[in-house]
Amino acid sequence: MTGASRGDLAQANEGITTDGHVFFFNNVQQFWKVNATTLAVISEAVAVPSEVRASGYVHMGDSQYLSSSSSLPSAPRTTAAPVILAGLSDYPHRVLPPRVMAFDVETFQPTGFSCNLTEQPLVPWVAVDESTDASLLYSSDYDTVTHVNVYNLSSSTPCALVRRIELSLPIIGAQGGVFVGRELYIGSDDTCVYSVDVESGQVTLQLCRLGPYEMEGITYLDLLAEGHGSLHFFPGHIFVPELQRRVLFHFQPKQAEPQVSLHTQY
Repeated sequence: MTGASRGDLAQANEGITTDGHVFFFNNVQQFWKVNATTLAVISEAVAVPSEVRASGYVHMGDSQYLSSSSSLPSAPRTTAAPVILAGLSDYPHRVLPPRVMAFDVETFQPTGFSCNLTEQPLVPWVAVDESTDASLLYSSDYDTVTHVNVYNLSSSTPCALVRRIELSLPIIGAQGGVFVGRELYIGSDDTCVYSVDVESGQVTLQLCRLGPYEMEGITYLDLLAEGHGSLHFFPGHIFVPELQRRVLFHFQPKQAEPQVSLHTQY
């Protein structure tokens, strides 16, 4: 589907990622490709197959764009096209093992790669640091997060746990994750954004008290030239009924006095 309106985009309330040029939004089963400055919808499609939803995987969390799928076992190394990784779970039941799936960035259909994360009951977010090692997937549980799990996407058993990063402070209600350099930024339900040193586990509060609502997806894209920041995130429960739109926040990290700006509603 193409040519969707902003009203359609108002349904996007779970995840956000980027290829460095456009945003990809998602809700629990669908993706939208969106102009990063105007938020005009370029294309959209339901991504999670009906048989997957019927088996109990009804919730897709915050997603991660991967510029090359060469680290995924099912991808031919000579045609390693980009993909979007996203976690699926049976929220709120927590009976099925959460699953990571790869989706085509143009059609949003599954590429055939999937694996289960056996060390956590839910998968609210996934993140990959492509600048260091694109084969490592970072994720955590949702509730009181005391550690971040690191999985190997390209191991003989995909998504085998290779490391557990113990956090210096717990993060309550982790909802979104993205790398900024070598630091992992996590948005949480306590309306705060934290950075995590993935070597030491040191947690640093970056900004907080954005309002009484649930945080959702978070991504990094330098929009300073357009007058916006470089870290972008949105809350799940700020919705303007009369406009049929949500809001997207922008934040410039590493400032002495962090400022949050809002330039668009979608």
